[in-house]
Amino acid sequence: MSANSRHPKQSEKSGKHAGQPHPDLILRSAQDEDGCNPRRVTKALTVIALAAFCIACGSVPTETFYTLAPAVESARTATAAKVAGATAVPAAATTTTALRAGNAAAVGAAAAAAAAGAAMTGMAALAIVVDQATVPELVDRPQLVVSSGDARVTLLEQQRWAEPLRSQISRTVALDLTQLLAPARVATNPDILDGIESAPGARGYRVALDVQRFESRLGERVAIEVLWTVRRVAGDVAASGRETVQEPAAGGSYESLIAAHNRALAAVSRAIAAAIRLLGN
Repeated sequence: MSANSRHPKQSEKSGKHAGQPHPDLILRSAQDEDGCNPRRVTKALTVIALAAFCIACGSVPTETFYTLAPAVESARTATAAKVAGATAVPAAATTTTALRAGNAAAVGAAAAAAAAGAAMTGMAALAIVVDQATVPELVDRPQLVVSSGDARVTLLEQQRWAEPLRSQISRTVALDLTQLLAPARVATNPDILDGIESAPGARGYRVALDVQRFESRLGERVAIEVLWTVRRVAGDVAASGRETVQEPAAGGSYESLIAAHNRALAAVSRAIAAAIRLLGN
């Protein structure tokens, strides 16, 4: 018996589909004609996803960086403003001329100018170092932290400090003291104190700042609380205090918020400057 005669069913099956396309090929052809090929759909979705990703990358918000700055006027400028009406009179004749004119205000201004000049001469022998401040962990981060409720804060990812806040606070207070105690030398680098006490009449001080509170409320106010200590390099002479300051921050901008913090730190600097003057007497 031949092979064909042994398997009639196989022969019939082969003949049944002879010259006809396979069913899978028919399905694929139909999918291609309808445009619903799964592979093409997947490829198209991948392209769309990549395009959306590229668009998103191109629209990332820009980060803005902020710095604190001194907010007090120079001691020399303040003195000149107070005695503007008396400075036109020669120094040797200031008091006499004022008495003849009966101008008590001018006498007071002249005396203030003389006292300020003497104080500035004494300040020239001062060297002051402002140590790096300590700040609460909540705000010891690159992002600006804004309070939006009694127990809620927001970290602003696109609004950042240009350098660590603790360093900025120390430098800003040092710059404020430079203006308030001119011509004293004020810095954050302790090297300026090397050998200061060995010089005749010279004095050196260190200022420590412990910031207990540094609160920012956008469009409302800022509030800071600072424990400060002034200590003489040689000796146990020291002064300390606590300053709690609030400043309005109207306008709703981050710039107004930073400006309010500058003014608040200036108030702290004025208290420290007053303590240093007392220690020097």
